[in-house]
Amino acid sequence: MKLAAASLLVLMTPGTALADDGARLTGIPAALLSGAAAEGTQHEIPNPPAPTIAAGPATIILGQTPLGDLHDAFGGTLHHATDGVASADWLCYQLDNGGETQLVWFVSDGQSGGDSKVVTLVAAAAAQPSPVCDAPANGLASPKPAKPMPGLGGSLADLEKAYGPVSPRDGMVAYINEGAAMKGGLTTFQSINYLLSGDVITAFGASQISVR
Repeated sequence: MKLAAASLLVLMTPGTALADDGARLTGIPAALLSGAAAEGTQHEIPNPPAPTIAAGPATIILGQTPLGDLHDAFGGTLHHATDGVASADWLCYQLDNGGETQLVWFVSDGQSGGDSKVVTLVAAAAAQPSPVCDAPANGLASPKPAKPMPGLGGSLADLEKAYGPVSPRDGMVAYINEGAAMKGGLTTFQSINYLLSGDVITAFGASQISVR
């Protein structure tokens, strides 16, 4: 594993015991924030893999879109959790996509989300219905990463077409970009992580963090 990939996984690890309002982050966001994604294959790429995510009428720009804007647009419960050191705020929605349940998360982590609680992680998964995820208002749809990155239901062949050989490990693969240092000495890391079942993408999480 190269330095950028290793650094990203360490910096995305606020822990697994976040608890505050009784909610607990689950699914692929929990896997990413707990560092479980380290078990998958990591590929460094030259360009940011997921600067924008389309989700029905919403376009989410990682590191810019306030979580509150999505709460205003789609309703639901705004959760907060902390372990006293790290923290996260998130929304979780449940969609019916042609008879298949999809869960969608918008997350702002306390390290990179800042006081404005901008979205730092968008994730979606084909999953069983969840009692802790809300039915959204106003036409929220399954998130789609900017091309050429495929989304839910995509295939191993789609990933190979976008970035060459995939070689997933334990069904997981990630594409990571380390941006240049910005004003204020911050460096931006973007990644998009996929979970595959056989040849089919069953979950993904697109994230961005900025660190000194």
